[in-house]
Amino acid sequence: YSVRGIRLTNSDILSRHIPSLIGTIVSADLAIEGTLELEDEQTKTPAILKLSNGSVLDPANDVSIDSIQTNIVFDSVADLVTSPSQTINIDTLTFGDIEATDMLLEFELDENNQFFVEKAQMRSFDGILALDPFNIDLDDPQAAITLRFEQISIAPVMTMLDFFEGEVTGRLDGALPISIVDGLPVLGEGFLELDPKSEAQF
Repeated sequence: YSVRGIRLTNSDILSRHIPSLIGTIVSADLAIEGTLELEDEQTKTPAILKLSNGSVLDPANDVSIDSIQTNIVFDSVADLVTSPSQTINIDTLTFGDIEATDMLLEFELDENNQFFVEKAQMRSFDGILALDPFNIDLDDPQAAITLRFEQISIAPVMTMLDFFEGEVTGRLDGALPISIVDGLPVLGEGFLELDPKSEAQF
């Protein structure tokens, strides 16, 4: 079977299923191709979900995500079980004054409702932000995650501080632990340090 030509336009589909996302607006082109297989009283439902021109807007939190593209291969679309190393690509993400580009997410969903993030990274502040691999139980969303900073430029960060009138150049590396508690992020104590390969000036 195949279903094509589905277009979500300013849809509230996420907020219908996730109360914390009330007010979130979604747009996307969707299609799905799959098979239904019955063998020895076992039903198999492999499928491919194709999403293009996706966008998410959350005005309450000043968040927008544009140009989402993915083809997700499901071993079982009925159980939401995917093959390993599924990818989602996002061109831009804006959070307040912060903008990120070239976002990449590689993941897997297994039969136990475990969400494995194999790779997650994006470009921001002329450097790279990346997450160490982690997994989270979607039925009980608790996780320990490490956000890594690589070659982050100090100059655009300092321009966001209204009280600072000087100029700083250089690049930063570092890490920030983030705990997911009941589905919400809690920031821990991390560090930033000057990258030894770049010059810095204050």
